[in-house]
Amino acid sequence: MMNIRKIGLICLFALSCTVSASTQELEWYDGKWAHEGSDLTPDKKVSFGTLENGVRYAIIPNALPKGRVSLYLNMQVGSLMEEAHEKGFAHFVEHMAFNGTKHFPAGSLIPFFQENGMSFGGDTNAHTSLAETVYKLNLAKVDDASVEKALLILRDFADGMLIEEHEVKDEIGVILSEKKSRESEDSLQKDERRAYLYKGTKFVDNVIGTEQSIQSATSSNLTHFYTKWYRPERAMVVVVGDIEASKLAPMVEKAFNGFKNDTPPPLVQDFGELKRPDFELFVQQRAMDGVNVSLSIIHPRIFYKDTQARLKESFIQSMASYIFNQRLREIGLKHPHLWGKAQFYNSSKKGLLPSSGLSFISNNEHWEEALKTLIKESKSAQHFGFSVEELIQAKTVIGRNLDKAILNESNQKSSDIANGVVTIANSGAVYTSSIDDKKYYEQFLPTITLAEVNVAFKEAFAPENRTLVVSGNVKASYEEITQAWKKAHEQPLHAYEVSEKRAFPYVNLPKEVNTLPKIEKKSLGKDAPTLYVAHYNDTLDIYMIPTKYESNQVMARLIFGEDKPFGESVLPLRKIASAVLSGSGIGALSPTEVSKLFGGLGLSVSEGFDDANSVINGSATSKDFSLLMQAMWTQYIDPTPKESALIRFKQSLELNEHQKEKSVEGVDQAYSSSYFNGSSQRYEPISLKMLEQYSLDDISAFVKNQRAFNGKAKMIITGDFEPKSVLKEVVRYFGVHEKKAHTAYDTHLQSASFPSQSYHERIVEDKVDKSVVYRVFESPVENIQDRKKIATINVVSAVLKDRLRKELREKSGVAYSPSDSFKHSLTPVDKGFGLLSIKVTTQTKNKQESLAKVDGIVQDLLRSGVREDEVERLKAPMLTSWKSGLRKSELWHNLLDKEIRYGLPFVKWHENYPKLLGEIHAKDVNEALKTLLQSKTTTYVIAAKGVGDE
Repeated sequence: MMNIRKIGLICLFALSCTVSASTQELEWYDGKWAHEGSDLTPDKKVSFGTLENGVRYAIIPNALPKGRVSLYLNMQVGSLMEEAHEKGFAHFVEHMAFNGTKHFPAGSLIPFFQENGMSFGGDTNAHTSLAETVYKLNLAKVDDASVEKALLILRDFADGMLIEEHEVKDEIGVILSEKKSRESEDSLQKDERRAYLYKGTKFVDNVIGTEQSIQSATSSNLTHFYTKWYRPERAMVVVVGDIEASKLAPMVEKAFNGFKNDTPPPLVQDFGELKRPDFELFVQQRAMDGVNVSLSIIHPRIFYKDTQARLKESFIQSMASYIFNQRLREIGLKHPHLWGKAQFYNSSKKGLLPSSGLSFISNNEHWEEALKTLIKESKSAQHFGFSVEELIQAKTVIGRNLDKAILNESNQKSSDIANGVVTIANSGAVYTSSIDDKKYYEQFLPTITLAEVNVAFKEAFAPENRTLVVSGNVKASYEEITQAWKKAHEQPLHAYEVSEKRAFPYVNLPKEVNTLPKIEKKSLGKDAPTLYVAHYNDTLDIYMIPTKYESNQVMARLIFGEDKPFGESVLPLRKIASAVLSGSGIGALSPTEVSKLFGGLGLSVSEGFDDANSVINGSATSKDFSLLMQAMWTQYIDPTPKESALIRFKQSLELNEHQKEKSVEGVDQAYSSSYFNGSSQRYEPISLKMLEQYSLDDISAFVKNQRAFNGKAKMIITGDFEPKSVLKEVVRYFGVHEKKAHTAYDTHLQSASFPSQSYHERIVEDKVDKSVVYRVFESPVENIQDRKKIATINVVSAVLKDRLRKELREKSGVAYSPSDSFKHSLTPVDKGFGLLSIKVTTQTKNKQESLAKVDGIVQDLLRSGVREDEVERLKAPMLTSWKSGLRKSELWHNLLDKEIRYGLPFVKWHENYPKLLGEIHAKDVNEALKTLLQSKTTTYVIAAKGVGDE
């Protein structure tokens, strides 16, 4: 089945295939499935249907997660349907769905979801965009009663919202808090850029609306919008899960056949046409590090039907985009000072805002050179075209991606499939299967020529309009930037020199092994897969967990080193080496060489460092396991940190310096963890000053020193494989390591400690009115094996989160998404250190009120405690999450990893989790609450400068 990732791969065959001008906005919103007017065949796994009243439905059997089902109501209604005085109303109506409907009074839905094992925001959610509002229910059960109840909820969303006046007034504060929580310097810059690019059209409006329009919402005007646009022909019910389609269709019909709207169908107002001169320059002066440059080319908004011809065209456009982006990546590696990332995109024949363009991020010293390089390369590519070798590579990678989509089809979660159906339907495209996509591709492939790909690239630049947006701390004047633009177009053109594809493997591979160690089978528990263990001499321990949870997928993790903690003096080098290795490719292969060799295979290899060891992670399709071992072996035997990666890492630090130091979110992300752990260096971010202390030679020496160790290496393999064949490959490549003299390093670590200050406020030069408020409780776990205590604190965390939602979001509206978390350290030096943190993001004027409400929640819990029914209700989603995790290979991979590292029975603990939850009652939670909420506390506030309490 096609999913969202695949849409991105083949350019979201967006809308369609004739070149006729649009006669009506969103004309594909005609109440029909796109395949009804196309020569593309829809996925045969999907049962499509349309009720007599016009409601469409799609039902898809899918076994992941087992025993669960996702039900979505897609209303083809969004902010583009709003009139000038209704900005934000589509989104406001979405909120009102959870504030009282015909069958579910206000305040009853979320507790109902929780009782039935669903988390609010995770298993139940909704979103509104330009032309859609989608309601999502991911049920923890698939029995008839649960599905019928879910369909009743969705039906209530369609035509049963009450939209009562007092609920509207209460929700205004919630939406204003949501609006504020989304604001940042970056988001405001994007709003400003969008307003300039799309001035004179409805596309300038923010989906959430303006503060004035939100404040103007009433029961009357919201109900008017709701009844006007929520209509059967705009409704689509998507059901995906562990179900039978024949059983579901009558249930959908029963729930929705009475949905009617007798008012005349409204016409979608014209969105406005964009008129662009040959060249426009828009300069945004921003307090940021570096310069963000983008070139936009606006294309006509034409409706293209989704047909085989259009699909072929989208493949051709994808090839052109792939080739040119590969060139930009290669140039960036050869000249890393030019840009952090340069990109070409081509959405010229898809979506509501068809466009194409170029973009990059550079610094003030090199932005003009980067602009010249980008313009020269794009013009040269248009003039000289691409090479045959580049086309072959592009065809190969796209074909591999389609093969990978087929292999991954059975691994898609029901919610991802439902999202894909909605996205594709709302774009006017046909929902096709991965197998059919590959068949179409193979049919088209012999006829796709280099000339067609070159033409597709030229067409992306064909409209004679260019808008250059330059954002950042720009030291050049408007005239100087304009002059730089003109000079960029006066450069001589040259044909691109395509680099040769490097052979792989380039290192000598070990010989095949004839004698294999004995494999021992171990049970991991009733609901767990089987563990296979083998020990090869005194050099390697192999742990294998074959599963069928994600078919055709396998992941591997090699852990090696002295198994001693990296001490305080080594921590910066450890972090820097991890960052540089991540940008260096595999072994001596550069990232572009890796892309040419493995692009589209789904194979990845990366090296980094945990608290005490080196770790090489890899993943691939099962059929490419041998290739994965070769790639991981190459990284192990020939680690090559590259100068270009070091330069790019330094650039990333420079470009993020302003965000890290002068925005509330940046300071929070960079420094909060360190503060809560007693300013421990382990939690501090890498600074430019730290980076300057190390050379590439230092990094290379550190990386190679990790290969000199005396203990055993450990390999964990999880996924869809046969143990004996995997063991043979693992032993061949990693069964022997050459023991070399290891250079000892500092192993001393400062233990984490609770902050000494009871209150600390940090003022940040952020122009956005925002504060982050923390109230943190010391929560030590002296005995890590006391799993009931840990599980009880997790229930306490769920109780706090639920109370925070009610008090700070629903009642007062001072915060949109208050949260809390419980974390405890497994590192022995920390001696059971743990924290229970409450976090509230709010307007600065509300920070004291937020703290007061948090205190009120704490005092109420200490005074009255929690009831048994509340505890049981909040435990249900926790149990659902546990069940879902059981069928994920990654869970067992990571549990086994922790068990090996710490010598503790994490797998057994996980198996016992439901039993522990069952043993936790209100009495246990109340005792834990008293202990935790009366423990040592600290308050940490990060507030925007110049925005005081009012």
